[in-house]
Amino acid sequence: MLASHLSDTILESYVMDKLTDGLAACEEYLLTCHDCQDGATAWDQFAKAMKAGAKVFIEKALIELLNQRHAEWKANPSDIRYVENYATALRTFNKFLEGKLPLSYPR
Repeated sequence: MLASHLSDTILESYVMDKLTDGLAACEEYLLTCHDCQDGATAWDQFAKAMKAGAKVFIEKALIELLNQRHAEWKANPSDIRYVENYATALRTFNKFLEGKLPLSYPR
């Protein structure tokens, strides 16, 4: 699970309190990896915006996350993890635009 960085899927699950397998390892890794801490913070900000139900803030947080993941992918085009993270962020943004994203997550 902890090859180099945590995937967005793992970070999202962690922030949403849905990560069960590998929770302790994830938390231990987050203590030392600043990039993953930033990723978790980005997902946490997104979750807070979702919980508030403020579409403008949700869109801004998603665009920021999308831009961050796009920049990472462009800097590392041959690394599949960055492609997967960017694809996850894109799918999430598309769900938001289509109105298929729940407006609240448990926290």
